[in-house]
Amino acid sequence: MYITRRSTGSLTLPVNSVLCEKPMRLSKLSLGLGLLLCVGTVFPSICQSRSLSIKDLQGSWTRKEFIDMVRSTRSPFATHPETVTIKDHKFFWTSYHEGSWRKIVRMAMDKAKGDYRLVLGPWEEEHPSASELIEVPITLALGSNGEIEKITFLTDSVVTNKQEPFVRMTVPLGKLVAQILLVGTYKDQNGQSYVFGKSGMAVWPGASFPYEVALDATEAFCDYILVDPAKNPVNAKTYGFKWVDSKLRLFYIKEKEWGVNCEDQPFAILTPQKQ
Repeated sequence: MYITRRSTGSLTLPVNSVLCEKPMRLSKLSLGLGLLLCVGTVFPSICQSRSLSIKDLQGSWTRKEFIDMVRSTRSPFATHPETVTIKDHKFFWTSYHEGSWRKIVRMAMDKAKGDYRLVLGPWEEEHPSASELIEVPITLALGSNGEIEKITFLTDSVVTNKQEPFVRMTVPLGKLVAQILLVGTYKDQNGQSYVFGKSGMAVWPGASFPYEVALDATEAFCDYILVDPAKNPVNAKTYGFKWVDSKLRLFYIKEKEWGVNCEDQPFAILTPQKQ
């Protein structure tokens, strides 16, 4: 299910400083269109920067806490996912249950302080008026390569999870979660092979199909995958899964019940195979 989120109002907010990811001494970090210089101190407040542009923020960013929880719990539903994508002067937001977008008017900066904030229009308005604009304060953290590695939104005007880092993704979140939880080759209790491919194809005994890990927990009572959701976006076939110790259990989904409920017993218990 994917529905539209709309704004409940606008607010002009204070500016906050750019943060350095790691303390440095007398070092320069190339930032594409900008340059950041931290001199002789371990305190990030000393960092000064030339102006960056929206181009430096292009890409998709997701909650670091969500990725950490997926790794530690081996479940996609341990906490709520949230992703923002900055592309072509649009700010796209999704919780994987609902989503929307805002027009990016500019990224503002106080050059004396090195402060950044995004200036955005209201939800789903292509041509916002000046009175409708909001300013969203952000902090930026740098990786060891000098590129922006994390964005933190300091208010909840455009994200639900404020004041926590969002990290850059190089693949869609669903694929990243699949790589963490499922991708690999397995043998079941009868010696049959099961493969969850990195490309998004599953090969099981007698069947092969595109798969995705479900990220919307709204109607879910167990972790599950979707079979070929691109072809069947509304009524995709589903299978449940659960890690118990070092084995991956696969479940059929109970029929004629509301939501996604796994059968009580797995139909396959898979042991990962060394590559």
